[in-house]
Amino acid sequence: MAASDAGVTGRSKRWEFLHSIWMLWMLTLGFFNWVGFLYVGIRTRKPRWVAWGAFYSLPFILAMLFAERSQAVMDTLVIPLTLILGVAGIVHALRIRPEYLRRLAARQGGGAARAETFYPPEQRRQMEPASGVPAVEPSPTSSSVNHRPVATHQQTAATISSPSIALDLNGATERELSSLPGVGPVLAKRAVAERAQRGGFGSVDEFGHILDLKPHVVERLRLLLTVGPRPAQTGAARTGRVIDF
Repeated sequence: MAASDAGVTGRSKRWEFLHSIWMLWMLTLGFFNWVGFLYVGIRTRKPRWVAWGAFYSLPFILAMLFAERSQAVMDTLVIPLTLILGVAGIVHALRIRPEYLRRLAARQGGGAARAETFYPPEQRRQMEPASGVPAVEPSPTSSSVNHRPVATHQQTAATISSPSIALDLNGATERELSSLPGVGPVLAKRAVAERAQRGGFGSVDEFGHILDLKPHVVERLRLLLTVGPRPAQTGAARTGRVIDF
């Protein structure tokens, strides 16, 4: 559980160590390791980790059921399953620990400065919007009217990813949302459906929570999005009775 010099979140090693004590549950070798997964899942509101906690609790449940009923089941099923899930739980906990610490730090922090505080410099550079395609700026003194640059798909994506152009979260189309980093067509379609059902998004955090985006993706989107007024409910102003003849 030793952290590197740069740390996982950029915070002190003491902070990361204190928030990694939950991994001591892994030393129970599959009998109580599920407690640790339930803890981190509930603490960061990550349903997937809560589900893993329920899965790792299987040896504990079987032991409670067959401890006094069948010693054969304990020897042939419960004990081997406990050892297997115990080793798997240790590896699993080591893998989710960095993401847990980042999510916890993001929940305890605030503002756009969280990305600069919680991530090492090399990871922050990866989080910055990519601008591999040079911007096409029309010249007002150009004499060739017919020589008009045509924007490609990559140029459109780069323009949307530019932090100088903020995209309205409650007014963007599905295609515009799919061009955002870390979203894509599938999540964009889901976002449009959720927006219509909820009547709009109230914040970027709500948008990221609904799509289950990772904290560093939300911080990157925070620089690219604005939250405009919620769209008016269609049909609310419609009054009177419609009579069919």
